Formats: sequence, C-alpha cells, structure tokens
Amino acid sequence: MTVYKQTARTLTLVAALLSAAGCASTAADTNPAPTSAAPAPIPASTLAALSAVAQNYQDAVNRGDWQTSCSLSSALLRGGTVADCVTTSTTRTPAPTPTSAPAVPSGPTPVIPTLADMTPAGPATAATGDIIQVPAGPGAHPVGYGVYVTFPLSKPGRTDRWALRVVEEGGTWVIDQREDYITRAAQMRRVLLGQ
Repeated sequence: MTVYKQTARTLTLVAALLSAAGCASTAADTNPAPTSAAPAPIPASTLAALSAVAQNYQDAVNRGDWQTSCSLSSALLRGGTVADCVTTSTTRTPAPTPTSAPAVPSGPTPVIPTLADMTPAGPATAATGDIIQVPAGPGAHPVGYGVYVTFPLSKPGRTDRWALRVVEEGGTWVIDQREDYITRAAQMRRVLLGQ
C-alpha cells in the first residue's frame, strides 16, 4: 500500500470516529443561523418619553441647570449622588451666560468659530424617527436607546448635535451617556459604542 493510500485511510478513519463521537463539523456548525430576530418596533409612548427626557436634559445642560441635568442622569453618568454631580458640574462648568457676539471686523469672516458662536440659542429637539435601540456599550453602559439631539447655536446656520444613550433606571428614563455627534442616526450606534 502506498503512503498516500495509507494516509487517506487514516484520515477517513479519524473523520468517522470524530463523527461518531459527536464532533462532526458541518456548514451549519460553522455558519449558525441568526438567533435573534430584528428588534421589535419601539412603541410610540416610549418614543415620546425618550424624546422628552433627552430634550429636557439637553436644555438643562445648555442653560447650566445642573440640578435638573444631574437628576435626569444615570448613577453612572453622575458619578455619585445628584448633589455631588451638581457640585462637580458647577465648579467645573459655570452656567453659560448669554453674550452678544463681538463686532466682526470688516474683511473675511473668521473660519474658526468663537465661543460666542457656540452659545446655545434655542431649545433642543429630538426627532422620534431618529431613536434607535443600542446594545450595551463601553464603560458599563447598559442596553438602551440612542437619541439624536440638536439645538441651534448663536451663529446663524450653526447647529450642535449630540448622541444620548437613554436607559431605564429605577423605573424612570435617564441619560446614561452623552457624546458629541456630527452625523445622523445611521452612525449613532457607532458613536455610543465608541467605535
């Protein structure tokens, strides 16, 4: 018997023994069928609640209302009690004050926005059509919903955008993560997962 025939017989015997022992590998083993179906649609009442908490939180942050923004934050985002969060936020980030835009000298418009250009100039909005379900994320962020929030800035035509992770904590919706965000909801999952 040639070496090739002997090797072929040995491999056939090994395969038969592995198959009999339950170690068979099939295409179904290497390419399992998906185990989870597409996420169920988010109920309209949940969409409205998520949108409202996101808007209230962002508006509170924009006006420097740390008591409200901290009370609408998860324990993870607060990093302690509501009182600790208020103290930390107040000392770290003083409440914004409305400023008048400085006079722009004649000539070309500056390309880099100034602080006055970046002052929130209106209420936040969160379109319910942009709300998505997001899996658990980095830093112990639980499963929740991604809400895309925008608000106008003092410089005409400028808008600020944020991706917020909203989770249920203690029977109420709270903000668990806040990420600066430029694009639309199709990219929100990546932003909230730190990708």
